[in-house]
Amino acid sequence: MSDTGDGNGNKRSADGRNGIILPYIDMGGVWSVPDASLEALWEQMGDEKTLSAVFSLNEVTEPESFIKYLKNPGNLPVFVVRDDRIAILAWLNGAQE
Repeated sequence: MSDTGDGNGNKRSADGRNGIILPYIDMGGVWSVPDASLEALWEQMGDEKTLSAVFSLNEVTEPESFIKYLKNPGNLPVFVVRDDRIAILAWLNGAQE
């Protein structure tokens, strides 16, 4: 799928949907993605049977440890949000501040 920009920082995919790239950051004690959304994403990943592939070392085993993992300063998560839903999650491990 190819993306083209609209000049305003928004991306429009080939199917016409907009997506926003959202870094996961602490904004003075408020995270850019609420914990409840991360819990829902964890449940979705469980329903889709992707948890064992993503966390093959079993370092993350429950929603709470998933959230703690993403909040770890050594990880840099980003989300792609479409239609007010998290469509994609990616991160870099081993990053330093």
